[in-house]
Amino acid sequence: MTDKKFTVLIVDDVLENIQLAANILDKAGYDIAFASDGKSALTQVKHIAADLILLDIMMPETDGFTVCRQLKNDPDTADIPIIFLTAMSEHDSIVRGFEVGAVDYITKPFNDKELLARVKTHLALKYANEQLKELNAAKDKFFSIIAHDLKSPFNTLLNGTRYLKNYSDKMDKDMLDMTIDELHKASKNTFLLLENLLEWAKSQSGNISYAPEILNIYEIINEIVLLSARNLNNKDVRIVNAVDPNLSVYADMNMIETVLRNLCSNAVKFTPDGGTICFISSD
Repeated sequence: MTDKKFTVLIVDDVLENIQLAANILDKAGYDIAFASDGKSALTQVKHIAADLILLDIMMPETDGFTVCRQLKNDPDTADIPIIFLTAMSEHDSIVRGFEVGAVDYITKPFNDKELLARVKTHLALKYANEQLKELNAAKDKFFSIIAHDLKSPFNTLLNGTRYLKNYSDKMDKDMLDMTIDELHKASKNTFLLLENLLEWAKSQSGNISYAPEILNIYEIINEIVLLSARNLNNKDVRIVNAVDPNLSVYADMNMIETVLRNLCSNAVKFTPDGGTICFISSD
């Protein structure tokens, strides 16, 4: 599932029940927190990173149903899975527990293997759900970056090929060669940009390869500056590479390119007209 050590909050007004559950879960490698009443549980959950809650139903003053309902109504605790601990076997109580947001229940006195199995299952589901949310967020961000970062270079290619189509018969050989060369460079840089975006997407899903090597940072920045300069459109911003030409770094090529390209792209976006973006290095 994961190497993370999960924290289970046990809430019960009977100390012996807490001790019994805590001993079982502690031996299985879980971190344990506990509360002896509903009010204390609601306070404590704000100060610990509980991954799962074992919650007694029958408690004085604030019962388990009330605690569960309040936790599920709070965005900060709504995603914590809650398993009810109950000595009751009545159908209505079990159904009510699911209605207020519990994911499961265990009847006391509980069996060690059953407790561990249910806790493990719901922690696995919680972890999988968190991973799914992260992947969905990464996907949304990836599409957003594609829409933003690829629009300008493709506009450059479209405008360049349109100009070539309309005026190639009026251009001399030197001008024609220069235009074709610029389009080739733009196509190459757009392809590299797409590769970097795909590498970034891999990194978000944990599938990226890491191959550090000695790199000339000046040359990498220079390529990024040239690409960015072509994509400025009509914005009056100057980009300067003032990094030491002999400066080397030990890094993964794709990763460092992605970082520097994003830095330059954001700098272009937020620099006012007439401003200067400068890459510099220091000892």
